[in-house]
Amino acid sequence: MTKDERRGRRVWRWVLPTVATAAVLATAATVAVHLPDHSVQADVDRATTARGTVVDETGTPVAGASIRVGSTVVHSGDDGGFTLPVPIAALASAEAAGHLPRTQAVAPGDQVRMELTSRAAESTALRFGGDVMFGRGFYERSGAHPPRLGPRADAAAHADLLSGVAPLLQDSDLTVVNLESPLIDRPYFPENRPRPKRFHPTKKTAVASATEAAEAMRMSGVKVASLANDHMLDALRPGLDSTLSALDKAGIAHFGAGRDEDEAWAPKIVPQRRGGAVAFVGCTTVDGEKNPIPYVADDDRAGAAECTTKRIRRAVAQAKQRAETVVVMIHGGHQDQREQSPTVRRMSDAAARAGASVVVGSHPRVVGGVRTVNGSVIAESTGDLLYDRPRWTSAPTQLLRVDIRRGQPVYTGSDPVMLEESRPVPVTAALADSVSRITAGTVEGSAHLSATGVEMGARSGPPVRQTGVALPAGAVRRLSTGWFLGTAPTGVRVGNDLLWGSGRFEDQDTDPMAKGVNLWELGRAARTTVTAACTDSRDRDIENDGSPEGKGLELVRGPKSTMDVFATPGRRIGVAPGQRVSLLADVRSASPGSTLEIRWYSGFRGRSMATTTTAVPEGDRSRNGCLPVRLDATAPPGAVAAQPYVRLRPPDDSLSGPRLAVDDVRLVDWAPERAAGRRFDTVEATRPVTVRVSSDRADDSGPFVGNGAGDR
Repeated sequence: MTKDERRGRRVWRWVLPTVATAAVLATAATVAVHLPDHSVQADVDRATTARGTVVDETGTPVAGASIRVGSTVVHSGDDGGFTLPVPIAALASAEAAGHLPRTQAVAPGDQVRMELTSRAAESTALRFGGDVMFGRGFYERSGAHPPRLGPRADAAAHADLLSGVAPLLQDSDLTVVNLESPLIDRPYFPENRPRPKRFHPTKKTAVASATEAAEAMRMSGVKVASLANDHMLDALRPGLDSTLSALDKAGIAHFGAGRDEDEAWAPKIVPQRRGGAVAFVGCTTVDGEKNPIPYVADDDRAGAAECTTKRIRRAVAQAKQRAETVVVMIHGGHQDQREQSPTVRRMSDAAARAGASVVVGSHPRVVGGVRTVNGSVIAESTGDLLYDRPRWTSAPTQLLRVDIRRGQPVYTGSDPVMLEESRPVPVTAALADSVSRITAGTVEGSAHLSATGVEMGARSGPPVRQTGVALPAGAVRRLSTGWFLGTAPTGVRVGNDLLWGSGRFEDQDTDPMAKGVNLWELGRAARTTVTAACTDSRDRDIENDGSPEGKGLELVRGPKSTMDVFATPGRRIGVAPGQRVSLLADVRSASPGSTLEIRWYSGFRGRSMATTTTAVPEGDRSRNGCLPVRLDATAPPGAVAAQPYVRLRPPDDSLSGPRLAVDDVRLVDWAPERAAGRRFDTVEATRPVTVRVSSDRADDSGPFVGNGAGDR
């Protein structure tokens, strides 16, 4: 397949969901496949279906709603229930008369809840994505791979980078992102060469994207862009002028930066056919005042609006005079920290109390939590949505959905997304659970874990289920989606899987072109196989290849092989000296020379500084389940990154053909004693104890998966 054919195929992957969404809205032209009520479908094979319920923002079932995946449409019964054929993970769109439409990820075996906000004629759906930039690394080769954007890349080529999330960007009235780079005609320069004069001369990092990116955002569903950030002057005043011109030409509303301070602070009023106008205000706390050319605007200087609490209050009050709904975007905080800084939190709270309906944060480059103040929704950080060089910690991100009526949020949902090879893709299963736990558990609030993401709304309240579970000493259990430990008794600690559930070795995203593992790099002799599988999910054919048992990781080598046989996550994982972690794996089969190891690094590039390793006990357990293997380690002094490896070393003789088969590989970061809450996905008992676990979901799932499946 040629490069143009691959590009065309990817563009059609973006176009087809758009067409499907449009077809749902045009109900008169829809050819629906009517299925009986979901209760009659109790014997439908879970390997190819998802069950669900359509409700409104109060939790009331919605009958007769249309739920579509591709060309297949089913309708909800009187109780809101439906059964949807989905042989692989996909994006499903739902609509009902008098309700706002909604798109979200579904997967075989899921029990889905789809919320459609009622009173559509007086409501507005808003979507918020994280930082977006199309420059720098997208113009560079990556190993043997050509650049994602060539020197003549058009808007369609740029839009392909957002094709995985385009249906989500398009399911709202207004989708908003933080445009994290200026748009200019010559956006790229090699960083190992002198910086061109068209770029900021003293800024540590200066980036730009092509003007075609503006049209690409419009094609993908973006209608509003915040320019309130520390990169908007990376190409100086001409770059800002070019950005404003390109966005205006594409019809994308913008705010947060301007040719002087008043223009930067001016609210952008976006009229809506229903739900009234929405006003947008943005500012940044990253001012660049130590540079000869600061990043923020002044009376006679172009740049972004500079945040102060007083100016935010005044801007919100002025915007409220022209629009019932006000959105404030605040760019600031500390990079790589999920919890916002005290300064940004105070400003966010001030904006909410001044009357902002939604306050959205950016700049940390990692996704953070969602909370409420005075009835307003505050998203502390939306993370990266499109970025050329994401760190491993930046891979989890979200697309926030807030439905507004008369200036008040009536429903908030967060759709889990992962940056895979720098492109955003909606995810399901363990990957989705990892993202959702960050969003719901990073800060205290009313956010609840749902089957496919996070919800906040009128139904938010205490957990719907609680149960006590006895754990033996030394037991390490992964919590099922929606389950969490409310309090940690003595003898119990919690942690997070730093691999985001990617060590399940199954396809957990909605990209039909990307089959196989997510986020991992497999060596030439590494593969995923049915015979290596250990954990749960073995009753569904996730990859639609006829195998009902799921996949595990298998490393194999010939008797005389000397090459390095390994598997590892695709990027290094940020750590701090003294951080305690455990590398866990379920082993199906192991030959001599099988190891688990953690390599430690003093930077995100360069050689490792130390290695912690353990041998995997040899043996074949194909008939007797899998053996849990554990490597406990502490990050050494000077370590800032780690990378786990599953490795199979060369044999000691020329007769045997070594093999290592593992599943559910996790790198657990243990929290301080007594920590608990929705944020944590792993529980360990250091002595025999009964723990009380809670769930936000009303389905019949058990509290544990993997090795803990037997404790349900």
